[in-house]
Amino acid sequence: MVADVPVGAFLSGGVDSSAIVALMSRLNTTPVKTYSVGFKDQPDYDEKSYAHRIAEMFQSEHHEVNIDAGDMLTVFHSSLTALTNRWPTLHVYPFIFCRN
Repeated sequence: MVADVPVGAFLSGGVDSSAIVALMSRLNTTPVKTYSVGFKDQPDYDEKSYAHRIAEMFQSEHHEVNIDAGDMLTVFHSSLTALTNRWPTLHVYPFIFCRN
């Protein structure tokens, strides 16, 4: 894969993101950088264990971020000044955490 900037994938461990990582792994000569967000105070919604399995399977360079409700509020307030769409959908926030 060729790009002007480093390329990675958000990995939840679900079918879609797992398939993307599988294809990227085939096309790359170096390990794919993968990123997952987990929820400290909501273990029922935490998919990191699935993402970790896929990351191991495809030998990706895996990074995990663990957040809680306080983290979400902080990012929500600071993102309102940075985002052009004042009412972003919630899927934007895991990407904000992974970019750091």
